[in-house]
Amino acid sequence: MSSKKVDFPDIINLNVGGHYYITKRSTLTKDNESMLAAMFSGRHTNDKDSEGRYFIDRDGTYFGYVLNFLRDNLEMPPASVALQVYKEAQFYQIRSLIEKLERSAQIFAIKLDEAKKSRLGNSFTKWKNTIVSKAQEKSLTNLTSSSRINFISKDDHNSLVNLTDCLGEMEHFIVIRSEIEKNLPVQDQSFESLRNRLAIDPDVIVDIAQSDMGMFVGTLQEDLNREGYSFKIWTSQMCCKNVKRIMNVCVEKCELSANEYFVQFEWGLPKEENKYENNDS
Repeated sequence: MSSKKVDFPDIINLNVGGHYYITKRSTLTKDNESMLAAMFSGRHTNDKDSEGRYFIDRDGTYFGYVLNFLRDNLEMPPASVALQVYKEAQFYQIRSLIEKLERSAQIFAIKLDEAKKSRLGNSFTKWKNTIVSKAQEKSLTNLTSSSRINFISKDDHNSLVNLTDCLGEMEHFIVIRSEIEKNLPVQDQSFESLRNRLAIDPDVIVDIAQSDMGMFVGTLQEDLNREGYSFKIWTSQMCCKNVKRIMNVCVEKCELSANEYFVQFEWGLPKEENKYENNDS
């Protein structure tokens, strides 16, 4: 049994979440693969508001930009609202608008960010939340308005746990290069202290390959910035400088090498607006 086709007028009055628009049915159905084309194809019955307008239960703030694009396939939204319109284009499944917006600098940056997170898998959000939670837990325990977290990749952690002795009978000679301190490398504490800190008791061991840690740290920094955290993040590179020489020629290097990462958060209270302004008049 076939369903009866719904007849729509040529001129459509719309109520999109309380925002009112008037357009032609041919405009709404121009992209025949879109949700709007399906809604006004005649195959479905649409809800109406009390004034008889066809109702779409969606915030309609940016719907006008979608309509303007459908009218001529040319008019693009300003950069200041490109992201919001992109989300509307995705919701209404307007492929031509989606593709044009994805070539813009702002939306491409978002797609690049999504590609990095996809490369890191589901682990990114898990480890970001772990780092933030650990920092908050430290501040609550110590009642401090700042907290610092150190973390290390699982690859480097395993290397330190399973590290053999240094070359010959030499003891490891550890040097550290920090992005915070731009001075010359300095000798770190003893290897045992270093090993205790990073192999036995780091704040977080991140289960992401060491080769992807640079991407993880960069994406973490971008996400924390977007989410409004006050923080700084840096890397310390550690290695053993011992080498084995024959006739002043290096024939073997110690394999000890690891990166330690730090995030320091500041938990300042938000400033309240002064309701009582001084008036000179």
